[in-house]
Amino acid sequence: MFQMLDYRATKLYFILFAFPDLLLAVFSLAGKAIIPVLIASNYFDNTVSIILVAISLVFVFEIILILLFVIYGKIKKFIFELIIDVTPTGGRNEEEAFAVVKVGNKMITILQLNNTNPREWTDNLIQKGSNLDWLGSLFYSSDIKVRLEFLRQYFINRPELYGYPSEQEAALEEDGLAIQLMEKIISSPVYRWSIVSYILFIYALYYHFNY
Repeated sequence: MFQMLDYRATKLYFILFAFPDLLLAVFSLAGKAIIPVLIASNYFDNTVSIILVAISLVFVFEIILILLFVIYGKIKKFIFELIIDVTPTGGRNEEEAFAVVKVGNKMITILQLNNTNPREWTDNLIQKGSNLDWLGSLFYSSDIKVRLEFLRQYFINRPELYGYPSEQEAALEEDGLAIQLMEKIISSPVYRWSIVSYILFIYALYYHFNY
């Protein structure tokens, strides 16, 4: 077993699991769209029945995928820890260190934002925090930066409120800086992935009935 600092182990983790990650991603995307339609059309001839059954199977397939991703994640962690002894740095615990291994520098920024009093956020950290997601930063970088700067100043003026998330949310809402639905969708890879998968599912249904 080799010892490696958490932030340096990221590249090795990517090299080891990039290909199986890609295969699972393609399977989850294409399988969710195609398999429900194939199963439904194999057992039913009626258009309405095929659509209803296919939609039901999509949700079943999602549950299966969630379980599959959880199991796969545990297997990856087990294999990686057989090879590498990850050493936490920056005051991180073992769980946080492995999160850094999986995600890299972006996770370091997320942990710094989550674990540090906002009044101590530096301009550099705020800049990094406004560019965590490539698509989100393309459309909302300035909004995210304003939001983070507001929180820093808010807790500088009201240090006694740190540790009360409801106060933070209320302050953002009051100043019109709360995260809106469209920003959540655009800035979240999970939401984007789901939208793409549903679009492919609709296309699979359309293709089945028209070709």
